[in-house]
Amino acid sequence: MLGEHLKNGPRNSLYTSPGIQNDIISICGEIIKSKIVQRVNAAECFSVLADETTDIGRIEQMSVCLRYYDQKDKKIREDFLEFTPAVDLSGKGLATLIMGCLQKNSIHCQFLVGQGYDRASAMSGYLHGAQEYIKKDFPMALYVHCSAHSLNLALANACSLPSIRNCISTIQTVGTFFRSSAQRSELLRTTIIETLSETKHTTLVALCETRWVYKHESVMRFKELYPAIIVALEKLESSINKETAQKSCQLLSTIKDAKFVIPLSKHAIMLMMC
Repeated sequence: MLGEHLKNGPRNSLYTSPGIQNDIISICGEIIKSKIVQRVNAAECFSVLADETTDIGRIEQMSVCLRYYDQKDKKIREDFLEFTPAVDLSGKGLATLIMGCLQKNSIHCQFLVGQGYDRASAMSGYLHGAQEYIKKDFPMALYVHCSAHSLNLALANACSLPSIRNCISTIQTVGTFFRSSAQRSELLRTTIIETLSETKHTTLVALCETRWVYKHESVMRFKELYPAIIVALEKLESSINKETAQKSCQLLSTIKDAKFVIPLSKHAIMLMMC
C-alpha cells in the first residue's frame, strides 16, 4: 500500500517530509503499543522485564518489555513496550520509573506477577532494589534473575577456560587475517563457493567480546566454513608475500590441531543448546 502510494500518488502530497515521516512512525508505534496493552490486559497476568543502557546522546534509557500469555495465539509472548529516560538510578527511582511506565500505558498492574532484571544491586537488591519496592505494592510480582543475563554470565565464565579462551582467540585471529586484505577476503569467498556449494554464507563473522549473541554467530559460522578455511589457508601458504605465507602456515597448523578442533566442537555444541 505504501509503495503504491509513493509510486502513483500525487507529487504534491506524498507526505515524505522528515516531520511527517516522524509523525507517521509515532502513530504506527502508538497503534502497535495499544495492541500490546490490550493483549497484556486480556491475559490477566504478566511479568515486566527491564534493563537500562546509555544511548548515543549519553542519556540513560530504561528499556521496558512485557512477558505474557497471548490468549488468541495460545503462546507466550515477549513484547517491547518503550524506552524511557532514567534520571534517578536508585532502586526506588527505578521502581517508580517502571511502574510509572506501566500505569502511563494503562496496563492493569494488579495482574503483575513477575519481574525480570539483571543482578545490579539497584535492580535486584532485597532491601533497596527496584524489585523489592515494586513487590511491596504488588506482592505477587516475584523477582527472577533475567535468564538471558544468567546465560551471558555462564558463557563468559566458560570462555575463561584456557582451551575455550585460546580457541576463541584463534577464531578472532583467523577472521582478522582474512578481513584485513581484500585479496584474502575474495580468495576465501571463492573457496567457500567452490568447496561448500550448499552454504549461503561466504564470509566470517567478526567476534564481539561483549555480546555472546555475536560470539555465538562467529563460532557457528567458523565451524560451518571450517573446510573452506583450511583450503584457503593452504592456498595462501604458497603466496609470494612472505608475511602472508608465514601467517597462513601458522594459522593452518593451529586450527588443524586437536587442541583447537575439540574446543571448537564443544563450544559450538554448548551454544546450540542455549
